[in-house]
Amino acid sequence: NRLMNAFRLPKKSEQEIEHRNEAIEEATKQAILVPLDVMKSSLDALELVKKIAEFGNKNAVSDAGVAALMGLSSVRGAGLNVEINLPPVKDESFKERVTDEMNSLIQQALALHDEILDTVKTRMHQE
Repeated sequence: NRLMNAFRLPKKSEQEIEHRNEAIEEATKQAILVPLDVMKSSLDALELVKKIAEFGNKNAVSDAGVAALMGLSSVRGAGLNVEINLPPVKDESFKERVTDEMNSLIQQALALHDEILDTVKTRMHQE
């Protein structure tokens, strides 16, 4: 909404155009930070799923595997929402920082996902 409102600002004078462009830049940054926070929360959830896979009820361990799949999807999906909003941002240091953080979160999520699924498969086949 903030971004759409920024695009609706007047653009008749140089001052209005400058104000509008600044508002669009800030609203776009906010539109990036929200899914970036979702990525972080999803990674936190994967950390919890790891513990459930390791120590939870063996009869429900496949549910931890499903949660790992969903957690990875959440991280990657939110990452797509970050990525789609990055190109118009003019603040290159912001873009670089966000891109690095997004890539790090994805790599951490992939590693956790794989670790959880390995644990799930091991526990499913234990007697």
